[in-house]
Amino acid sequence: MAPTPPPVLGRRYRLVERLGAGGMAVVWRGYDEVLHRPVAVKLLSPSLAAQPDALALLRAEALAAAKLSHPHLTAVYDYGEETAPDGPVRPYLVMELVEGVTLSQALHAAPQGLGRDRTVEITAQAAGALSAAHARGIVHRDVSPSNIMLTADGVKVLDFGICVLSGTADDSDELVGTVDYMAPERVAGTGEVTAACDVYALGLIFYRCLTGMLPWPPGTPTQRLRDHIRQPPRELPTVDGLPPDLAALCMACLAKDPARRPTAAQVAVQLGPHPADLPAAAPDADQEPTRVLAMSAASLDTARLAESRRFARDRIRLRPTPVAATAALLAAGLAGVAVVGGTGATDHEGRAEAAEPQRCDVVYDERLSATAYDATVTIRANTRRPAASWRLTFTSGHDDPMRAQVPARLLQQGRRVSVTAPDGLEPGRAVVVHLTGGRARPVGRPEQFSLDGLTCQSTSSMVEEVAASPRATAVPADDPGDGSSDDGGKGKGKGKGKGRG
Repeated sequence: MAPTPPPVLGRRYRLVERLGAGGMAVVWRGYDEVLHRPVAVKLLSPSLAAQPDALALLRAEALAAAKLSHPHLTAVYDYGEETAPDGPVRPYLVMELVEGVTLSQALHAAPQGLGRDRTVEITAQAAGALSAAHARGIVHRDVSPSNIMLTADGVKVLDFGICVLSGTADDSDELVGTVDYMAPERVAGTGEVTAACDVYALGLIFYRCLTGMLPWPPGTPTQRLRDHIRQPPRELPTVDGLPPDLAALCMACLAKDPARRPTAAQVAVQLGPHPADLPAAAPDADQEPTRVLAMSAASLDTARLAESRRFARDRIRLRPTPVAATAALLAAGLAGVAVVGGTGATDHEGRAEAAEPQRCDVVYDERLSATAYDATVTIRANTRRPAASWRLTFTSGHDDPMRAQVPARLLQQGRRVSVTAPDGLEPGRAVVVHLTGGRARPVGRPEQFSLDGLTCQSTSSMVEEVAASPRATAVPADDPGDGSSDDGGKGKGKGKGKGRG
């Protein structure tokens, strides 16, 4: 039986709940008692803590990740080593606590793929994160759906545990990584580990998210590794609404020759990311040497890049995370006009909107029965938000699974819920989303509504259908709910309720 880890590490990080375990480490939900915030703590397993190679690997992850700062990379806060009461040293890594579902889980739930819009969003954000790492000379080496987390605030690229510096010789007898996402030069053991290895894996993720499958038939691990080297990938099937240049970009990432692949930064730009998704500046040449990868003119010419930028700006405006929201709004304007490569333009309408503070309003109407739950969510904003690019997040009054009626989409992690829909938000025009689910536990009030990181004014009403004595209650969602509120809605009649915001 493994020894129980100490409840507090470094006299600071309290271990609260075990979240999971892998081959090398156990990850805990923790609490920073100095800064009063939740954290994730990766604790090296006892069997590996005494092995110098494993210890060096965890230290390398800490040092590599500490160099990086990006909204789509998991932040590393601290590294330490704790001596357990029974003697062995337990090294640990303290990181940002990320909650959501992995891309692997999302793909398992959607075997036909995630659709064009969601795929472009995920791939662009992951490319932006990788470009930030590559700008610091760091290659991830295990970019795969299991290491990409989908959160209410966008993508997070996880686990730099086997990363190396760009240009490191890949001459080890041990092949590390995920079989289905391993670049051919790594499988063959030829050349150095470069950023192009990560781009190849990113291209496979792009392909799979669009189609639900990989570009080679299933087989044994040995056969799949051989396919990376010898078999050309199947051409990307036609995807509804996907411009030809983005299909070409996906296939360019899968080039057998690493020099013919685009860089992660080029992928991010062509998919139309927000400027916050790109690294702020490249490192000094004498401090952080990084391989510059060429891209063939045939696979990416200027005209096609410009066309892609227009498509991305008009159709897929990526939502910045709250951390980057202020800089993103200053760079791109409140009207959702993307800035690519340091240039951009706004129209008169966009400048007029920028002068008015952003505002969003949500009305959340719930109807409950003994076994069922449904809600109508009405969303309004005073600034334009293009179709499929906005996201409403809130904390539900319960943690039972909910579903969004098609065509809306919902992502739920416990009580935290994220909703988006293919309808654009326009000033003066509401978007309505319907949610349904079973009712297994008492339902409280939803709260903490935000639209792309912007706190919303919200009102909720709740009608509970009781056969013997129908009644209704309604309270403002932001009311403290201490039982002392005024006439926040009293229902009269059967199945009716009124609420005031």
